[in-house]
Amino acid sequence: MKKNSVVAERKVYQTFVDTFKNENLSHEQALKEIKDYAELCASFMYPAESSYNDDIKTDLASLNRINQSTSYPFFLHVFHDYENNEIDEETLTKVIRLITIYLIRRTICDVPSNSLLGFFASYYARTFKLTKNNKKYYEAINKYLFVQQNQNEVPDDNQLKNALIHSKLYLNKGLCDLIMLDIENGNSKEKLNSEDLTIEHIMPQTMSKSWRKNISDEEHDEFVHTLGNLSITGYNSEMSNKSFAEKKHILEENSKAIILNKDVVDKDEWTIADIKARAERLADILLNRYELNPIEDSRIEFEAVDKIGLDNLDATTGRKLVSFTLEGSKYPVKYFKDVPLQVIQILDQDNPDLLKSLVGLTWKGTLNNANQNNSFIICQEKDIDDKLKWSYSKVRDDIYVMTGGSAHRNMHVLKQIIEAYKIPKDEFYLSVKVKEN
Repeated sequence: MKKNSVVAERKVYQTFVDTFKNENLSHEQALKEIKDYAELCASFMYPAESSYNDDIKTDLASLNRINQSTSYPFFLHVFHDYENNEIDEETLTKVIRLITIYLIRRTICDVPSNSLLGFFASYYARTFKLTKNNKKYYEAINKYLFVQQNQNEVPDDNQLKNALIHSKLYLNKGLCDLIMLDIENGNSKEKLNSEDLTIEHIMPQTMSKSWRKNISDEEHDEFVHTLGNLSITGYNSEMSNKSFAEKKHILEENSKAIILNKDVVDKDEWTIADIKARAERLADILLNRYELNPIEDSRIEFEAVDKIGLDNLDATTGRKLVSFTLEGSKYPVKYFKDVPLQVIQILDQDNPDLLKSLVGLTWKGTLNNANQNNSFIICQEKDIDDKLKWSYSKVRDDIYVMTGGSAHRNMHVLKQIIEAYKIPKDEFYLSVKVKEN
Protein backbone atom coordinates (compact mmCIF):
# COMPACT_ATOMS: atom_id res chain seq x y z
CA MET A 1 0.00 0.00 0.00
CA LYS A 2 2.71 2.49 0.94
CA LYS A 3 4.74 1.78 -2.19
CA ASN A 4 1.67 1.75 -4.49
CA SER A 5 3.25 -1.17 -6.29
CA VAL A 6 3.77 -4.90 -5.91
CA VAL A 7 6.68 -5.87 -3.65
CA ALA A 8 8.33 -9.23 -4.29
CA GLU A 9 8.11 -11.50 -1.25
CA ARG A 10 11.88 -11.79 -0.92
CA LYS A 11 12.13 -7.98 -0.75
CA VAL A 12 9.38 -7.35 1.80
CA TYR A 13 11.65 -6.96 4.84
CA GLN A 14 14.21 -4.73 3.19
CA THR A 15 11.48 -2.61 1.58
CA PHE A 16 9.87 -2.26 5.01
CA VAL A 17 13.14 -1.09 6.57
CA ASP A 18 13.91 1.32 3.73
CA THR A 19 10.40 2.79 3.75
CA PHE A 20 10.40 3.68 7.44
CA LYS A 21 13.96 5.00 7.31
CA ASN A 22 13.10 7.21 4.32
CA GLU A 23 10.09 8.58 6.17
CA ASN A 24 12.21 9.33 9.24
CA LEU A 25 9.73 7.68 11.57
CA SER A 26 10.65 6.84 15.13
CA HIS A 27 10.08 3.29 16.35
CA GLU A 28 7.00 4.45 18.21
CA GLN A 29 5.58 6.23 15.16
CA ALA A 30 6.26 3.22 12.97
CA LEU A 31 4.55 0.85 15.40
CA LYS A 32 1.54 3.14 15.75
CA GLU A 33 1.14 3.30 11.97
CA ILE A 34 1.42 -0.48 11.67
CA LYS A 35 -1.16 -0.89 14.46
CA ASP A 36 -3.61 1.50 12.76
CA TYR A 37 -3.41 -0.33 9.44
CA ALA A 38 -3.52 -3.73 11.14
CA GLU A 39 -6.84 -2.74 12.72
CA LEU A 40 -8.17 -1.76 9.29
CA CYS A 41 -6.98 -5.04 7.81
CA ALA A 42 -8.67 -6.95 10.65
CA SER A 43 -11.95 -5.30 9.63
CA PHE A 44 -11.53 -6.69 6.11
CA MET A 45 -10.77 -10.18 7.37
CA TYR A 46 -13.37 -10.26 10.16
CA PRO A 47 -16.03 -7.76 9.04
CA ALA A 48 -18.72 -9.02 11.45
CA GLU A 49 -16.53 -7.89 14.37
CA SER A 50 -15.90 -4.43 12.93
CA SER A 51 -17.72 -1.19 13.74
CA TYR A 52 -18.67 -0.37 10.14
CA ASN A 53 -22.24 -0.28 8.85
CA ASP A 54 -24.10 -3.41 7.76
CA ASP A 55 -23.72 -2.72 4.04
CA ILE A 56 -19.94 -2.50 4.35
CA LYS A 57 -19.81 -5.60 6.54
CA THR A 58 -21.88 -7.53 3.98
CA ASP A 59 -19.67 -6.52 1.07
CA LEU A 60 -16.44 -7.29 2.90
CA ALA A 61 -17.85 -10.69 3.84
CA SER A 62 -18.76 -11.28 0.19
CA LEU A 63 -15.19 -10.59 -0.88
CA ASN A 64 -13.91 -13.02 1.73
CA ARG A 65 -16.32 -15.65 0.46
CA ILE A 66 -14.87 -15.41 -3.06
CA ASN A 67 -11.24 -15.02 -1.87
CA GLN A 68 -10.64 -11.52 -3.22
CA SER A 69 -8.08 -10.16 -0.78
CA THR A 70 -6.13 -8.52 -3.64
CA SER A 71 -8.27 -5.44 -3.04
CA TYR A 72 -6.86 -4.89 0.47
CA PRO A 73 -4.00 -2.49 -0.49
CA PHE A 74 -6.56 -0.22 -2.17
CA PHE A 75 -9.02 -0.55 0.71
CA LEU A 76 -6.33 0.42 3.22
CA HIS A 77 -6.05 3.80 1.49
CA VAL A 78 -9.83 4.31 1.32
CA PHE A 79 -10.60 3.26 4.90
CA HIS A 80 -7.69 5.38 6.12
CA ASP A 81 -9.26 8.38 4.38
CA TYR A 82 -12.55 7.63 6.13
CA GLU A 83 -10.92 7.28 9.54
CA ASN A 84 -9.22 10.65 8.98
CA ASN A 85 -12.55 12.29 8.04
CA GLU A 86 -11.48 12.92 4.45
CA ILE A 87 -14.58 11.11 3.15
CA ASP A 88 -17.94 10.39 4.77
CA GLU A 89 -19.63 7.06 5.47
CA GLU A 90 -21.83 7.29 2.38
CA THR A 91 -18.82 7.68 0.11
CA LEU A 92 -16.99 4.82 1.82
CA THR A 93 -20.03 2.57 1.42
CA LYS A 94 -20.36 3.43 -2.29
CA VAL A 95 -16.68 2.75 -2.98
CA ILE A 96 -16.75 -0.63 -1.22
CA ARG A 97 -19.92 -1.59 -3.09
CA LEU A 98 -18.37 -0.60 -6.43
CA ILE A 99 -15.28 -2.73 -5.90
CA THR A 100 -17.26 -5.65 -4.49
CA ILE A 101 -19.57 -5.81 -7.50
CA TYR A 102 -16.62 -5.40 -9.87
CA LEU A 103 -14.85 -8.38 -8.31
CA ILE A 104 -18.02 -10.48 -8.20
CA ARG A 105 -18.63 -9.82 -11.90
CA ARG A 106 -15.04 -10.78 -12.71
CA THR A 107 -15.31 -13.98 -10.68
CA ILE A 108 -18.58 -14.99 -12.33
CA CYS A 109 -17.05 -14.36 -15.77
CA ASP A 110 -13.96 -16.34 -14.72
CA VAL A 111 -11.58 -13.51 -15.68
CA PRO A 112 -7.99 -14.49 -14.78
CA SER A 113 -6.92 -12.74 -11.57
CA ASN A 114 -3.18 -12.49 -12.27
CA SER A 115 -3.43 -8.78 -13.16
CA LEU A 116 -5.39 -7.75 -10.06
CA LEU A 117 -2.50 -7.52 -7.61
CA GLY A 118 -0.72 -4.86 -9.62
CA PHE A 119 -3.97 -3.08 -10.45
CA PHE A 120 -5.07 -2.69 -6.84
CA ALA A 121 -1.57 -1.80 -5.66
CA SER A 122 -1.56 1.30 -7.89
CA TYR A 123 -5.33 2.02 -8.21
CA TYR A 124 -5.48 4.69 -5.49
CA ALA A 125 -2.27 6.48 -6.47
CA ARG A 126 -3.22 6.63 -10.14
CA THR A 127 -6.75 7.83 -9.38
CA PHE A 128 -5.62 10.66 -7.14
CA LYS A 129 -2.41 11.57 -8.92
CA LEU A 130 -4.17 14.88 -9.56
CA THR A 131 -5.24 16.14 -6.15
CA LYS A 132 -8.32 17.87 -7.58
CA ASN A 133 -9.86 14.39 -7.95
CA ASN A 134 -10.23 14.23 -4.17
CA LYS A 135 -13.15 16.62 -4.51
CA LYS A 136 -14.93 14.01 -6.63
CA TYR A 137 -13.77 11.02 -4.63
CA TYR A 138 -16.24 8.29 -5.60
CA GLU A 139 -16.65 9.63 -9.12
CA ALA A 140 -12.90 9.52 -9.76
CA ILE A 141 -12.57 5.97 -8.41
CA ASN A 142 -15.53 4.88 -10.54
CA LYS A 143 -14.24 6.53 -13.70
CA TYR A 144 -10.73 5.09 -13.31
CA LEU A 145 -12.23 1.62 -13.00
CA PHE A 146 -14.27 2.03 -16.17
CA VAL A 147 -11.37 3.28 -18.31
CA GLN A 148 -9.51 0.01 -17.73
CA GLN A 149 -8.98 -2.18 -20.76
CA ASN A 150 -8.14 -5.82 -21.43
CA GLN A 151 -8.07 -8.04 -18.32
CA ASN A 152 -8.99 -5.29 -15.88
CA GLU A 153 -11.99 -3.89 -17.71
CA VAL A 154 -15.42 -4.24 -16.12
CA PRO A 155 -17.25 -7.26 -17.61
CA ASP A 156 -20.31 -5.93 -19.42
CA ASP A 157 -23.89 -7.12 -18.92
CA ASN A 158 -23.80 -9.45 -21.93
CA GLN A 159 -20.68 -11.20 -20.64
CA LEU A 160 -22.16 -11.40 -17.16
CA LYS A 161 -25.51 -12.83 -18.23
CA ASN A 162 -23.90 -15.38 -20.53
CA ALA A 163 -21.63 -16.56 -17.71
CA LEU A 164 -24.51 -16.71 -15.22
CA ILE A 165 -26.59 -18.87 -17.53
CA HIS A 166 -23.94 -21.19 -18.95
CA SER A 167 -21.09 -21.43 -16.42
CA LYS A 168 -20.79 -24.36 -14.02
CA LEU A 169 -21.10 -22.09 -11.01
CA TYR A 170 -21.39 -24.93 -8.50
CA LEU A 171 -17.72 -25.73 -9.04
CA ASN A 172 -16.82 -22.46 -7.28
CA LYS A 173 -18.44 -23.13 -3.90
CA GLY A 174 -17.84 -19.71 -2.37
CA LEU A 175 -19.17 -17.89 -5.41
CA CYS A 176 -22.14 -20.22 -5.67
CA ASP A 177 -23.12 -19.67 -2.02
CA LEU A 178 -22.85 -15.92 -2.51
CA ILE A 179 -24.99 -15.88 -5.65
CA MET A 180 -27.71 -18.07 -4.15
CA LEU A 181 -28.00 -15.90 -1.06
CA ASP A 182 -27.90 -12.66 -3.07
CA ILE A 183 -30.82 -13.87 -5.17
CA GLU A 184 -32.86 -14.91 -2.17
CA ASN A 185 -31.98 -12.20 0.30
CA GLY A 186 -31.74 -9.25 -2.05
CA ASN A 187 -32.26 -6.10 -0.03
CA SER A 188 -34.69 -7.67 2.45
CA LYS A 189 -34.11 -7.17 6.17
CA GLU A 190 -34.76 -10.84 7.01
CA LYS A 191 -31.88 -12.78 5.51
CA LEU A 192 -31.24 -16.49 5.23
CA ASN A 193 -28.07 -17.55 7.02
CA SER A 194 -25.59 -19.35 4.81
CA GLU A 195 -24.30 -21.45 7.70
CA ASP A 196 -27.61 -23.30 7.91
CA LEU A 197 -27.93 -23.95 4.18
CA THR A 198 -26.35 -26.05 1.47
CA ILE A 199 -26.45 -25.93 -2.32
CA GLU A 200 -28.97 -28.35 -3.79
CA HIS A 201 -29.02 -29.75 -7.34
CA ILE A 202 -32.63 -30.03 -8.51
CA MET A 203 -31.61 -32.41 -11.31
CA PRO A 204 -29.28 -34.60 -9.21
CA GLN A 205 -25.57 -35.04 -9.78
CA THR A 206 -26.17 -38.76 -10.23
CA MET A 207 -29.27 -39.54 -12.27
CA SER A 208 -31.55 -42.44 -11.51
CA LYS A 209 -33.56 -44.28 -14.15
CA SER A 210 -36.55 -41.97 -13.68
CA TRP A 211 -34.45 -38.90 -14.44
CA ARG A 212 -32.92 -40.48 -17.55
CA LYS A 213 -36.33 -40.73 -19.20
CA ASN A 214 -36.31 -37.04 -20.16
CA ILE A 215 -32.65 -36.00 -19.87
CA SER A 216 -29.65 -37.33 -21.79
CA ASP A 217 -26.18 -37.79 -20.31
CA GLU A 218 -24.88 -34.96 -22.51
CA GLU A 219 -27.59 -32.58 -21.27
CA HIS A 220 -26.93 -33.64 -17.71
CA ASP A 221 -23.22 -32.87 -18.02
CA GLU A 222 -23.94 -29.48 -19.58
CA PHE A 223 -26.58 -28.24 -17.15
CA VAL A 224 -26.26 -30.04 -13.81
CA HIS A 225 -23.92 -27.47 -12.20
CA THR A 226 -25.44 -24.35 -13.79
CA LEU A 227 -27.50 -21.62 -12.14
CA GLY A 228 -30.83 -22.83 -13.51
CA ASN A 229 -30.47 -26.17 -11.72
CA LEU A 230 -29.28 -24.94 -8.31
CA SER A 231 -31.08 -23.92 -5.15
CA ILE A 232 -30.41 -23.75 -1.41
CA THR A 233 -31.91 -25.85 1.34
CA GLY A 234 -31.23 -27.13 4.82
CA TYR A 235 -32.25 -30.63 3.71
CA ASN A 236 -29.57 -31.51 1.20
CA SER A 237 -28.78 -34.90 2.71
CA GLU A 238 -32.45 -35.83 2.58
CA MET A 239 -32.98 -34.67 -1.00
CA SER A 240 -29.92 -36.29 -2.55
CA ASN A 241 -30.89 -37.94 -5.86
CA LYS A 242 -34.58 -38.47 -5.11
CA SER A 243 -37.21 -38.13 -7.80
CA PHE A 244 -38.37 -34.65 -8.75
CA ALA A 245 -41.74 -35.18 -7.08
CA GLU A 246 -40.03 -36.04 -3.78
CA LYS A 247 -37.63 -33.10 -4.06
CA LYS A 248 -40.45 -30.70 -4.83
CA HIS A 249 -42.39 -31.88 -1.77
CA ILE A 250 -39.39 -31.26 0.51
CA LEU A 251 -38.89 -27.79 -0.97
CA GLU A 252 -42.58 -26.93 -0.55
CA GLU A 253 -42.68 -28.11 3.05
CA ASN A 254 -39.31 -27.00 4.36
CA SER A 255 -37.38 -24.55 2.18
CA LYS A 256 -37.48 -20.85 3.06
CA ALA A 257 -35.96 -19.91 -0.33
CA ILE A 258 -39.12 -18.49 -1.88
CA ILE A 259 -37.56 -16.50 -4.73
CA LEU A 260 -35.22 -19.30 -5.76
CA ASN A 261 -37.87 -21.99 -5.69
CA LYS A 262 -40.98 -20.29 -7.02
CA ASP A 263 -40.58 -21.70 -10.55
CA VAL A 264 -39.62 -25.13 -9.25
CA VAL A 265 -42.49 -25.95 -6.92
CA ASP A 266 -45.09 -25.16 -9.60
CA LYS A 267 -43.74 -27.84 -11.97
CA ASP A 268 -44.86 -31.45 -12.36
CA GLU A 269 -41.53 -32.46 -13.90
CA TRP A 270 -38.09 -30.92 -14.26
CA THR A 271 -36.71 -30.61 -17.79
CA ILE A 272 -33.82 -28.93 -19.57
CA ALA A 273 -36.25 -26.30 -20.85
CA ASP A 274 -37.22 -25.53 -17.24
CA ILE A 275 -33.55 -25.19 -16.29
CA LYS A 276 -32.92 -22.76 -19.16
CA ALA A 277 -35.98 -20.65 -18.37
CA ARG A 278 -35.12 -20.49 -14.67
CA ALA A 279 -31.52 -19.53 -15.48
CA GLU A 280 -32.81 -16.56 -17.50
CA ARG A 281 -35.00 -15.40 -14.62
CA LEU A 282 -32.33 -15.76 -11.95
CA ALA A 283 -29.67 -14.15 -14.18
CA ASP A 284 -31.89 -11.09 -14.63
CA ILE A 285 -32.24 -10.78 -10.85
CA LEU A 286 -28.46 -10.85 -10.50
CA LEU A 287 -27.91 -8.39 -13.34
CA ASN A 288 -30.01 -5.95 -11.35
CA ARG A 289 -28.29 -6.89 -8.10
CA TYR A 290 -24.81 -6.48 -9.60
CA GLU A 291 -25.53 -3.40 -11.69
CA LEU A 292 -22.64 -1.00 -12.24
CA ASN A 293 -23.04 2.43 -13.81
CA PRO A 294 -20.00 4.31 -15.12
CA ILE A 295 -19.38 7.93 -14.23
CA GLU A 296 -18.86 10.04 -17.33
CA ASP A 297 -17.32 13.33 -16.28
CA SER A 298 -14.85 14.89 -18.70
CA ARG A 299 -13.51 17.11 -15.90
CA ILE A 300 -11.99 14.08 -14.14
CA GLU A 301 -8.50 13.42 -15.49
CA PHE A 302 -5.84 11.02 -14.28
CA GLU A 303 -2.88 12.79 -15.82
CA ALA A 304 -2.01 16.48 -15.99
CA VAL A 305 -2.66 17.05 -19.70
CA ASP A 306 -2.52 19.67 -22.41
CA LYS A 307 -5.22 19.55 -25.06
CA ILE A 308 -4.09 19.89 -28.67
CA GLY A 309 -6.51 20.64 -31.48
CA LEU A 310 -6.18 20.08 -35.22
CA ASP A 311 -4.99 23.64 -35.87
CA ASN A 312 -1.86 23.12 -33.78
CA LEU A 313 -0.08 20.26 -35.56
CA ASP A 314 3.44 21.15 -34.38
CA ALA A 315 2.46 21.00 -30.68
CA THR A 316 2.45 17.18 -30.74
CA THR A 317 6.18 16.85 -31.43
CA GLY A 318 7.98 15.21 -28.52
CA ARG A 319 4.82 14.85 -26.41
CA LYS A 320 3.46 11.72 -24.67
CA LEU A 321 -0.06 10.86 -25.75
CA VAL A 322 -2.75 10.02 -23.16
CA SER A 323 -6.03 9.97 -25.08
CA PHE A 324 -8.09 11.54 -27.82
CA THR A 325 -11.59 12.97 -27.55
CA LEU A 326 -14.03 12.65 -30.46
CA GLU A 327 -17.53 14.11 -30.36
CA GLY A 328 -17.55 14.22 -26.58
CA SER A 329 -16.24 10.67 -25.97
CA LYS A 330 -12.72 10.02 -24.67
CA TYR A 331 -10.59 7.10 -25.86
CA PRO A 332 -7.31 6.18 -24.09
CA VAL A 333 -4.41 5.62 -26.48
CA LYS A 334 -0.61 5.52 -26.14
CA TYR A 335 0.77 5.99 -29.64
CA PHE A 336 0.07 8.64 -32.26
CA LYS A 337 0.16 6.03 -35.02
CA ASP A 338 -2.89 4.29 -33.51
CA VAL A 339 -5.10 7.38 -33.55
CA PRO A 340 -5.99 7.64 -37.29
CA LEU A 341 -7.07 3.99 -37.40
CA GLN A 342 -9.14 4.21 -34.22
CA VAL A 343 -10.80 7.48 -35.28
CA ILE A 344 -11.79 6.21 -38.71
CA GLN A 345 -13.12 2.94 -37.29
CA ILE A 346 -15.27 4.86 -34.79
CA LEU A 347 -16.64 7.17 -37.50
CA ASP A 348 -17.19 4.22 -39.82
CA GLN A 349 -19.61 2.65 -37.34
CA ASP A 350 -22.05 5.54 -37.81
CA ASN A 351 -21.54 6.02 -41.55
CA PRO A 352 -20.20 2.83 -43.20
CA ASP A 353 -21.09 3.92 -46.74
CA LEU A 354 -18.91 7.03 -46.63
CA LEU A 355 -15.65 5.16 -46.18
CA LYS A 356 -15.94 3.45 -49.57
CA SER A 357 -16.36 6.84 -51.25
CA LEU A 358 -13.22 8.12 -49.51
CA VAL A 359 -10.94 5.50 -51.09
CA GLY A 360 -8.39 7.52 -53.05
CA LEU A 361 -8.29 10.43 -50.59
CA THR A 362 -4.85 11.98 -51.00
CA TRP A 363 -2.57 14.18 -48.97
CA LYS A 364 -3.22 17.91 -49.28
CA GLY A 365 -0.18 20.11 -49.52
CA THR A 366 3.44 18.95 -49.38
CA LEU A 367 4.03 15.47 -48.01
CA ASN A 368 7.45 16.21 -46.55
CA ASN A 369 8.45 12.89 -45.01
CA ALA A 370 9.64 9.36 -45.81
CA ASN A 371 6.42 8.62 -47.71
CA GLN A 372 6.54 11.57 -50.08
CA ASN A 373 6.20 9.27 -53.13
CA ASN A 374 2.90 7.84 -51.87
CA SER A 375 0.28 10.42 -50.99
CA PHE A 376 -2.78 8.25 -50.30
CA ILE A 377 -4.55 8.86 -46.98
CA ILE A 378 -7.23 6.21 -47.63
CA CYS A 379 -6.68 3.57 -50.28
CA GLN A 380 -6.80 -0.09 -51.25
CA GLU A 381 -3.93 -2.52 -50.80
CA LYS A 382 -3.06 -2.42 -54.53
CA ASP A 383 -2.38 1.31 -54.21
CA ILE A 384 0.37 0.84 -51.61
CA ASP A 385 4.00 0.48 -52.63
CA ASP A 386 5.52 -2.69 -51.10
CA LYS A 387 8.18 -0.62 -49.37
CA LEU A 388 5.54 1.52 -47.68
CA LYS A 389 3.14 -1.10 -46.34
CA TRP A 390 4.51 -0.55 -42.84
CA SER A 391 2.89 2.89 -42.85
CA TYR A 392 -0.69 1.74 -43.54
CA SER A 393 -3.24 -0.06 -41.38
CA LYS A 394 -6.29 -2.00 -42.52
CA VAL A 395 -9.62 -0.43 -41.56
CA ARG A 396 -11.88 -3.17 -42.94
CA ASP A 397 -12.43 -5.16 -46.12
CA ASP A 398 -9.76 -3.89 -48.58
CA ILE A 399 -9.58 -0.35 -47.23
CA TYR A 400 -6.43 1.04 -45.59
CA VAL A 401 -5.56 4.29 -43.83
CA MET A 402 -2.16 5.96 -43.54
CA THR A 403 -0.66 5.49 -40.06
CA GLY A 404 2.85 5.33 -38.63
CA GLY A 405 5.53 7.95 -38.95
CA SER A 406 5.79 11.14 -36.94
CA ALA A 407 3.17 12.61 -34.62
CA HIS A 408 3.01 15.64 -36.93
CA ARG A 409 2.18 13.48 -39.94
CA ASN A 410 -0.50 11.57 -38.06
CA MET A 411 -2.09 14.86 -37.02
CA HIS A 412 -2.22 15.90 -40.68
CA VAL A 413 -3.86 12.57 -41.58
CA LEU A 414 -6.37 13.07 -38.75
CA LYS A 415 -7.16 16.58 -39.91
CA GLN A 416 -8.09 15.32 -43.36
CA ILE A 417 -10.14 12.43 -41.98
CA ILE A 418 -12.09 14.77 -39.69
CA GLU A 419 -12.71 17.15 -42.61
CA ALA A 420 -13.84 14.28 -44.87
CA TYR A 421 -16.39 13.16 -42.27
CA LYS A 422 -17.53 16.79 -41.82
CA ILE A 423 -16.84 16.74 -38.08
CA PRO A 424 -16.44 20.24 -36.56
CA LYS A 425 -12.78 20.81 -35.66
CA ASP A 426 -13.60 21.55 -32.03
CA GLU A 427 -15.15 18.08 -31.72
CA PHE A 428 -11.71 16.45 -31.81
CA TYR A 429 -8.59 16.99 -29.70
CA LEU A 430 -5.64 15.05 -28.30
CA SER A 431 -4.65 14.99 -24.64
CA VAL A 432 -0.89 14.83 -24.02
CA LYS A 433 1.04 14.81 -20.77
CA VAL A 434 2.05 18.20 -19.43
CA LYS A 435 5.75 18.87 -19.95
CA GLU A 436 7.73 18.55 -16.73
CA ASN A 437 9.89 21.52 -15.74
